[in-house]
Amino acid sequence: MADFDNYELWDTHTLLGVFRELDIVPSYWLDLLFPHQMSSTDEYIDLEKIPRSGRKLAPFVAPMAQGRAIYEEGARVERFKPGY
Repeated sequence: MADFDNYELWDTHTLLGVFRELDIVPSYWLDLLFPHQMSSTDEYIDLEKIPRSGRKLAPFVAPMAQGRAIYEEGARVERFKPGY
């Protein structure tokens, strides 16, 4: 059985003093990975997901030639309603 008479109990003043001495955690990774904050007053938020595999990049773009749409490649849009 544990002997509770040998434990030193801290009072409230000591615990609050320890809490005040904590350093502020830097937000380096948060700022690096999510540098922009977007706010919206819309009821719903739409996010478009583009599949990463199979993406094609044009090796050359002719500024005077007309482009054509590629209908096989599509994207998926998801809509959600925030809780606030």
